[in-house]
Amino acid sequence: MTTPDSLSATRQLDFRDPRPPRQLQHLLERELMVLLPATVGEAPLTCRGVVSVNGALCQVVLRFVAALPRTNAYFLELTMTWADLPPEHHDYCRRTSAAWFDLWTRAFTAAPPVSASEGSAARYAELAAPVTAAAADPDGMEAVQREILAALRAGASFSTAHKEGGTHISWKTGAFVRQDHGESDARETFGEEADFLRFLRRFYDWETSRNHPPGKPPSESDRWQLILRLLQR
Repeated sequence: MTTPDSLSATRQLDFRDPRPPRQLQHLLERELMVLLPATVGEAPLTCRGVVSVNGALCQVVLRFVAALPRTNAYFLELTMTWADLPPEHHDYCRRTSAAWFDLWTRAFTAAPPVSASEGSAARYAELAAPVTAAAADPDGMEAVQREILAALRAGASFSTAHKEGGTHISWKTGAFVRQDHGESDARETFGEEADFLRFLRRFYDWETSRNHPPGKPPSESDRWQLILRLLQR
């Protein structure tokens, strides 16, 4: 809970979810538009990242607590600080921090905490393995690009929406297509993969960098990982 003098705010949430930790990691990365890599060798499995929100910084911690018989137990902690912002911004951050926390946790329902001993150690190890493997050996940029292209050809797509309309990006009749709707009905067709990938990178340039801390832009490989998170399968 914040006070009139607070320079930070924290939200902690124990929750249950049947989805594996890799899927929840990707869900949060899509929501926050920052990567949340796991720390190799850390137990319990923990994913971390930092999100920039109007100049304030929020440390995100997702912890896989236990693999229960029909679901999984997780712990999420969000700690936002605005101590480095000018004093005139502090009141705004105090008033809006809870709204950001509500937005980012809206898909989860609080549940009583449990201990790791209440779950299956074998199932925990099985579910945690893909996350730790990806952290130890992340996919390179070219591999991610190939995955995006293959997914589009298999029927996946990208979509954006705003008050003036939006854009749909997909594979149709042998080509990659960008189709606007709303105020604009512009259409672009890309027959060559290289041309399409250059377009896609430009199209998501702002989206893949907007929530990163100032002075710490994402690498090209990280940008493509974030573009992959935006893919609708």
